[in-house]
Amino acid sequence: MKCSSCQGEWTPPKNVSLNKCPFCQTDLLQMLKQKAEEQTPEIILRKLIEVYGVELLQQEQRLLAMISDLFAHDIKTKKLLILSVKEKVPQQMAVMQNDSDRELRLNAIQSRLNGEDILGKDAIERILTLWRTVWDLVKPEESFKIVWNQGYCGFRNSKGEMITLFMFDDAQDFCDGIAPVKLNGKWGCINKSGEEVIPIIYDDFWHITDGLVRLVLASYLYYFIIEGPKVIPIYYNDVEDFHNGLAKVELDEKFGFIDKTGTEITSRWYDRVGDFNEGLCQVRLNNKYGFIDQSGKELIPLIYNCTYSSIFDKKDYNEGLIIVNFQNKYGFIDNTGREVIPLRYDLALPFSEGLAQVNLGFNEINHKNGTWGFIDKKGKEVVPIRYDNARDFSDGLAMIELDYKFGFIDKSGNEVIELKYDDAEDFSDGLAVVELKGKWGFIDMCGVEVIPIMYDSAKSFRKGMAEVTIKGKCAYINKQGDWVKDL
Repeated sequence: MKCSSCQGEWTPPKNVSLNKCPFCQTDLLQMLKQKAEEQTPEIILRKLIEVYGVELLQQEQRLLAMISDLFAHDIKTKKLLILSVKEKVPQQMAVMQNDSDRELRLNAIQSRLNGEDILGKDAIERILTLWRTVWDLVKPEESFKIVWNQGYCGFRNSKGEMITLFMFDDAQDFCDGIAPVKLNGKWGCINKSGEEVIPIIYDDFWHITDGLVRLVLASYLYYFIIEGPKVIPIYYNDVEDFHNGLAKVELDEKFGFIDKTGTEITSRWYDRVGDFNEGLCQVRLNNKYGFIDQSGKELIPLIYNCTYSSIFDKKDYNEGLIIVNFQNKYGFIDNTGREVIPLRYDLALPFSEGLAQVNLGFNEINHKNGTWGFIDKKGKEVVPIRYDNARDFSDGLAMIELDYKFGFIDKSGNEVIELKYDDAEDFSDGLAVVELKGKWGFIDMCGVEVIPIMYDSAKSFRKGMAEVTIKGKCAYINKQGDWVKDL
């Protein structure tokens, strides 16, 4: 509680009613009344209970008098509160033992009030909602504060009680139910009862993330999982953060996953594992690739030479299909392992806007680029495999290259922007930067040169601005080609 007159702060004593500030003797009810018009009814009532105690709710006449005084400025709320007191709503809340008891009693009160037909349904709902909120404020979620005394710190709870002695050299805030503390140069952790749950023997504290604790001893990381009131030590060379309830772990250069109880979900250890994407994770063992699900089951067997470039990227599973390679041929499978698009291409890239780039003739060893085209998700070749280079579709267009000239196609394979440029970049902010005879400019999605091809260099538009260079001067231009800012 804080006095608005002297700014003194104190924790209201249990089972004792204070009428005046213990520091300056200011009348507490008058102090509350001064702020009443600036605060919500719930806050006013919560402060009233803080000062005078929960037992005030059982003192009907005194409570009615205080409500009349504090809510003189808000006649409608005052009438509702007076009715609620006369109908014994706050009185019954004061004797409720727990949240489930409260809800049962409130439901009974609501049924009784509806049956008596004294108040309208809206008024009843408003009364019950108001007192529910007051009670939640009166019983706030437990919180803890680090406090210092003569160079040592401890923890004080929201009730003003010390849960530890002033004994620690340093401490950090509670997270996931435990707090790191330092004593005699060593770190460990305590719980909300002040009990030591991780021994104070570690050289340093790393951090707590989503129930995973990391501490350092002799330059090695040690890991603990917080599961409710339990703290479980786990023994691995490395443990990554939890994502969707699973954490990647490494032991002797082998990889797997554990859940939040520390249980290993994978039946065997892999040479490498990726990240889960849409419920699947790529794994590798003895240079063969497959996928596991979130239960650790090998849903797609480890029979493939690689997936998309073997880079363990989320792009491996894109738009519902997975790129795989078997005996140096690429195709696509679904998340059950069923072959959807035959493995007949020399290279394939992830789907973008419903189409995927595929290549015939590519050979990295012999430095053969092959030719590129596009297929749909049924494997239909919608853009002929004849281009020297291509980019993914973006906003319905894809950049293509043929005989060292660049242009753009639509999703039907129509060359909607002529292959006449010496270079080009993807569309960004509705414009694409293009090069012709050593100069750069910008075209729109219809191929119109909206900003002249006159710059010595140019970069793509980002948020309405593009960087250009001309005659040694650099600047930002807008989409109208106006010189906006020198660089």
